[in-house]
Amino acid sequence: MLDTAREALARKAYRAALSVLAQYAQTFPHGALRPESIALEVEALIGAGDRAAARERGAVLLREQPDHTMSKKVKALLDGSGAP
Repeated sequence: MLDTAREALARKAYRAALSVLAQYAQTFPHGALRPESIALEVEALIGAGDRAAARERGAVLLREQPDHTMSKKVKALLDGSGAP
């Protein structure tokens, strides 16, 4: 599922990526790849122009796992220094 979301992001199909990521979150709410899925969701939300939702979603990861590698990516995305 996350590969599908990454492919959608690469195509700038942000809404499609968000749809796949919502399915992932529903199927694996506490999955091992949850931090990565949240980071991808933040990237898709920013790409879709919804920075407020991206900040809210990113805050979840930053609060739950502040030292995780994906937290660094989320911080960069929210600061504007990362992709998209």
